[in-house]
Amino acid sequence: MIRKFSRGISPERFDRFLRSYNLSGGYFTVNRRMVSRAVLVGLFFALLPLPGQMFFVAAMTLVIRFNVAIALALVWLTNPVTMPFIFYFEYELGRRLLMTGGDLAIELDMSWFMANYDHIVIPLYVGAAVAATVSALVGYLLTDRAWVRSVRRDFARRRDA
Repeated sequence: MIRKFSRGISPERFDRFLRSYNLSGGYFTVNRRMVSRAVLVGLFFALLPLPGQMFFVAAMTLVIRFNVAIALALVWLTNPVTMPFIFYFEYELGRRLLMTGGDLAIELDMSWFMANYDHIVIPLYVGAAVAATVSALVGYLLTDRAWVRSVRRDFARRRDA
């Protein structure tokens, strides 16, 4: 799907956009490696309970090259609607991995959260680290394999036509 969408973008118009903002085109390249890496980085930082996830994605451009637009879009997987569900899952995952008791009666109140912060933060971050790492690696591998499969299918169609 990303391959088909990227074909519809006019190269001249895109180059004009990059020049107007003085951006490197390498970080917006649409190929298998750049998109797979973007999924890896985007999913990893999306599932970590950190403020400024988009900043961390942008900072990762200093370490590895990936499609920044796709990675930033994936960070919004955790938005205000999905965040409570994802973070609760990560808390439960961390609690089970650490084998800690689950005797907290959860209340949606800031005073309750502040009173129980010490009991929540360690299981939450352990679960988030595991969920983010596993999801990022699975996303990377699935994107990479789906891209290869799509290219092979296109070549087979051209050969048969």
